[in-house]
Amino acid sequence: MIDLLIVLFYFTVIMVVALKGRAVGNSVTSEEYFLSNRNLRWPSVAFSTIATNIQGYQFLGMMGSAYLYGLAQASLEINAVQGILMAVFIFVPMYLSEKIITISQFIKKRLGSTVALFYSGANIIMFATITLGAALFWGRSIGL
Repeated sequence: MIDLLIVLFYFTVIMVVALKGRAVGNSVTSEEYFLSNRNLRWPSVAFSTIATNIQGYQFLGMMGSAYLYGLAQASLEINAVQGILMAVFIFVPMYLSEKIITISQFIKKRLGSTVALFYSGANIIMFATITLGAALFWGRSIGL
């Protein structure tokens, strides 16, 4: 019961801080929020990309899986390098030239708002099921 109260308290504090910060009247555009007004230097963008790529399940489960199964667990991150390099050399210049801020905006521009809405919904569903399920499984494997 005490755990539930702590979690509810945490979410309440976060919600109050978020609403208080928003109520001040600081209207922030999507470009300011996502891209920091395009004023960041490349080291900040690189660190942000790596930080975005790291998720909670990597801290929870991948360490336990690496302990149990060895170096094979690293193949996920080793193979992610190709995707990051494709993003850097192919997609990022295209997004910058077209003033694209989010992937959903790019899909909406290229394929229409219906496909963009489907993409966003599919990402939410996949995160809530596949990614979260994998994180819970990997977290369980630590205890085995």
